[in-house]
Amino acid sequence: MTIRVIEGFDTYPDIVGSDAGMKSRWTCSHDPFSYVAEGRFGGKSLQLRSYYYASGRYYLSIGAATASAGVGFAFKALKRLDLAPNLGLGLFLTLCSGTVGVVDLGVLSSGSLYVRRSNDGAVLFQTPSNIIMDDKWQYIELSTTFHNSNATLTLKVDGQVIGSLTGLNITNGAIASVDTLLLTAPYGSMETTHVLIDDLYVTDGPTLGEHKVTSLYPDGDVSVSFTRSGGASNFSNVNQPVADIGSYVSGSVVGDIDEYSLTNFPLVPDSIAAVQLTTLARKTDASDRAVRLKLKS
Repeated sequence: MTIRVIEGFDTYPDIVGSDAGMKSRWTCSHDPFSYVAEGRFGGKSLQLRSYYYASGRYYLSIGAATASAGVGFAFKALKRLDLAPNLGLGLFLTLCSGTVGVVDLGVLSSGSLYVRRSNDGAVLFQTPSNIIMDDKWQYIELSTTFHNSNATLTLKVDGQVIGSLTGLNITNGAIASVDTLLLTAPYGSMETTHVLIDDLYVTDGPTLGEHKVTSLYPDGDVSVSFTRSGGASNFSNVNQPVADIGSYVSGSVVGDIDEYSLTNFPLVPDSIAAVQLTTLARKTDASDRAVRLKLKS
């Protein structure tokens, strides 16, 4: 089992308004209503917001096609009664092959979660009402395998198994694997609907339980050879909690290396499931360029 995606939304100043926004990683078919918002434990989250049945769509590759997937994420419905009253409108997460949906996860104004097959809308599982509460962070995990007669599905909320099924058809025609995650705002019965997503991960197997995505930033120069845009140190040009493309380091010589120390964890974690290195890089000429990230512990 491999962790395919880690996403805390912490470093994005916006969705598509700047080069440092979510569009630097995600493919965003953006509406003007969704945006990055306050996160579960500080930092940022993605606020998905529909307006009169208009909603953005946010795609992220999870790597090579896989016949099983697990998704874990923190979720908050700011006002549950404004959520969709019927199954056709409540979708907010889809596992896809390219842009073709295979399995959907949705939420209703009753506080019920449901999982359905994308191609025909067949509901595979629906929870009782009041599983999702108003204005409360909860942690949702969805694990699925893909097969035309022997697929499996497990849905957890706050660590508790809400549903576990076997012998299912979870495919879209001949498609029995996924390689893309899609997030979209569920449509609402009112003018606007707001849900928040944070601390997201995707695996090519079962889920890992509730996790927090913590972002650590450079806090000192160890040795540097890149040129800084300003200031007295290189690390201070690349350590903004929210990315700022006006502050940077640059290099044009093969072999240029900047090495930085990092901040400590705000709390000592019980365990670390994975580490992801992230940078925002761009080139200013027509030549091919490459950047490699490396971590020493």
